[in-house]
Order: sequence, then structure tokens, then C-alpha cells
Amino acid sequence: MCRVLIVDDENLIVEGLKAIIPWKELGVKEIFTANDGEEALEIFDKNKIDILISDISMPKMNGLELIKNVKSISSSTKSIILSGYDDFAYAKEAIYLGIENYILKPINEEELTETIKLTIDKIRDEELEKNIEQEELDTIKDNIYKRWITNKISIYELEKREFVLTIGLQYSSYVVALVKIKDKSNDLNKIKSFLQQLVKEKQGQVLLLDNNILAVILAKDTEVDNEKLYYYFKDVISEFKKEREEDIFISIGHVVNNPSSLYKSFERAEYLQDYLLQYGYNSVASDYKINKSKQKLKDNLGIDMGVFNKLLLEQDSKAIDKYLEETFYTLRITEGITPDKIKNISIKLLLCLKKAADELTVNDYKINEYLNNLIEYMATNETIYELEDTLREECHEFIKDIGSYEYTPVIRQVVNYVNLNYNEKLSLKTLSQSYNINTSYLGQVFTKEVGMSFSDYVNKVKNEKAKELLLTSNLKINDIAKTVGFEDTSYFYRKFKNYFGVNPQAFREAKQY
Repeated sequence: MCRVLIVDDENLIVEGLKAIIPWKELGVKEIFTANDGEEALEIFDKNKIDILISDISMPKMNGLELIKNVKSISSSTKSIILSGYDDFAYAKEAIYLGIENYILKPINEEELTETIKLTIDKIRDEELEKNIEQEELDTIKDNIYKRWITNKISIYELEKREFVLTIGLQYSSYVVALVKIKDKSNDLNKIKSFLQQLVKEKQGQVLLLDNNILAVILAKDTEVDNEKLYYYFKDVISEFKKEREEDIFISIGHVVNNPSSLYKSFERAEYLQDYLLQYGYNSVASDYKINKSKQKLKDNLGIDMGVFNKLLLEQDSKAIDKYLEETFYTLRITEGITPDKIKNISIKLLLCLKKAADELTVNDYKINEYLNNLIEYMATNETIYELEDTLREECHEFIKDIGSYEYTPVIRQVVNYVNLNYNEKLSLKTLSQSYNINTSYLGQVFTKEVGMSFSDYVNKVKNEKAKELLLTSNLKINDIAKTVGFEDTSYFYRKFKNYFGVNPQAFREAKQY
């Protein structure tokens, strides 16, 4: 949207122009007026004017003198002359000053409107071209900065390109900080511009990297105090949060004293990004903070995995929630703890969950199949709160799945064993000894829960497996008998016919189900 200044010593003309031209339709945001050149220059000092429309003959300062003064203040301002004189000398000088049009009075409304329209179009084209040029320059600069901080450009090449950089090679101290933006849907270019304004006073340069991360390069003529640097970026977060709702996390690399070592600062800042897990968003990770809180840590921090395993076996949701809450609170408040230590403890808790699943023989519980995927997923959790939530959800899912089983743990173990080892000689006596349970009691409980005796269940599993092999394989019937645990083929024939009402050979030929 453009701003226009109309200058004429005849107030009637000024008001008339304001009334007859469709300013809003043309895209004019604001109209200023003045009755002489000196008054016009005062307006110029306080406002950005895009188009000057001026009478040529005025007291104190004529229109041509005004245009010369305006050009010295703002070379981009476009000028249109209004004149009551068809004077070639005036017109020649006006053309020399680069005016858009020389319009004679009485003013032709259509000619002035068209001139204003064309001038606005010209301004927009110039701004677009300027923006494109600036974007191209910014892209070139960002590319050089990225190569610099990642050690992919030599000092010799850097020196040849230094003229386009905001930060040169003459400083005695350099540092890279990385800013992670939580919300991936945000406009990073706007955030980059805002951060650029915040760090401008510190010779800062901001550039976009991948994965919602921006790099801030700072340079200074003197030594950098790491404590002051830490609190400077704390202030950056505070200023950022005042103006924007985004959550950010900043990690600060080593201060280096040579431009060729800047990549070391970047690499350290990358490593410290892992501390997001411990510190969370809207905080700063730096060696200053880590060294200040460093202390020798115990291996387990007083975290008893045995208690957790017991709670899982007891399927006590409330007690499990309390245990996880207390455990992760301990991890959060323990000074000097590293992100790797937090991850390792979290994985140990996850392995306790698997152990409980194994003890309860929950063989189809997803943790057995997706343990590696779950560990990888936990590695993507950005904060310690997310890790806690993931483990809590997994524990709740575990207890939910346990509650959905129709058998008690010991019977489930017996059933699972039979399903996996149906080809062996199976006896209730042998299994009862394995589980330290009275044989008679185990048989009664099995019949009650499964709805049939142990021997009938074993017979059912063997026959169902034999049926599957008859329908899906080319094995001979005597081989199928041995595969499902019948050494005597005749005995297998009898058992199969008793169960399905037809012998195996007839079943295969008829493809009965």
C-alpha cells in the first residue's frame, strides 16, 4: 500500500485532488498534503512517501527544487509534476530529475489517475525485483554460512567470499548456537527474521538449517564470558516469548578464537541439542550450565527396577503411575545427569515391562514383537515428559491386555506350552512339576478354565494341526502323524476320525473342513 504527498499552494486544488481520484481502488494507503515545499520536506522527515504530486510554481520553494531535495532524502520516491505553464525549460529539467509525468493544468482527471496507477505498478515491480535480489543474496549468504559452520569451505574460499557476509573473519571470538522450534507448522522465515532482529546488536547472523532448527552465529572483538553468553540466550528466549507463542530450545557450542574452528562450536551445539530431553523447551543448554551442575552420579540413582517389576506383575495401575512419576521426578531434579543416562534408565524400565510379559506368558503382547520399534520410538521423544508419558501408556496397555485374557497366568502358560510343543510327549504330571503345582489341582483348574480335560485339549491341538497340514501340504499321512506327535499312524487314524468323523485320507480327498 502506497503513501502519497500532494503539494500545491492552492488549497482548492489539493482538496479537489483528494476528492476526484479513486485512491483506495488504486492501492493508496495514506494521503498527506502540504501548501509549500518547506512544509512538504517536514512531512518527508517523519514519513515514508512513495509518490510526490507537486505543483511546479510555489512560494518559498518551487516544485523542481522540492523534487531535488526529496531525491537526496529518498531516491525511490516517484514524482509527478502539475504545472500551469507549458514551458519547455521546466519540462526539460523535470524530465532530467526523472519524474513520472508532467501534467498541465487544468488537470485531466483520467490522465492523472492513469499516471498514478502506472507509477504504483512501477513501485511494486521495483519492490518485487528488489525482494528477489535480496532473497537471492540471502540464499548465497546462507549457503556460505552453512558451509562455514560445517567445515565444508576452506579459509581461502571464505576470504574470497567474505565481502558478502555480515560476519567477517577479523573477530577474535566466534560461537554457534542452535535454536530448535517445537511446532513444525510455523513459518520459519518469519521466526528467522525475528531472531535476526534480536541478535543484531551482538553481530549475530541467523540461518535456516534442517529439522526445524536455526543456527545463530555470534562474533566479538574480545573474549567471550561463557556465563554472560548463557544468560544472553536466556534473555533471547524471554524476548522471543514476549512476542511469539512458539516454544524453542537453544544449545550453545564452544567459543572458538579462530574462524577456521567455527565448525567445532557447531558440532558441540549439535551434541547439546540432546539436552532438550532433560531441560525441555524454553531453556538453554551450554557447557557453562552442565559444568556448573556436574556431579558424580550413582549407577541407579536409587531407582529400584525390582519394585517396578513387582508392580507390573501385580497389575497395579495406580502404583505404577506413582512409581513412574517419582522415578522421572528424580531424573529431572538430578543435577549433572546426561540425556544418555535418562534414555538408558527408560530402556531398562521398558525391558522390565517385557520381562513381566514373559513371566505372565503374554506371548502375543505387542512389546515382544515391537520391542526394537518401541525403543526407536522412545529415542524420538524430545523431552523427559514425553518419555514418561510413553512408558505410562505402554504400562496401561500392558495391564489392559492382561485383563483381556480368559485364563489365569499358570493355565495360560500350560496352554501356550501345548500349542508350541504339541509334537512332544505331553503329560499333566510333567508340566505340574515344572510349575510346582499339584497334578490333580492343575487338572481341575485346567478343565474349569479351558472347558475340557488336559488330554482332550492336547488331542484337539494335534488334530487341528494335522488338519492344517492335510489341506496345505503334500506330506504323506504317516509323516503328518509323526509331525504332530503320533508315532503310530493307525492310532493317528483313529484319533483323527474320532475328532472329525472321517479318516485323514478321506478328509484330504474330499477337502472337508
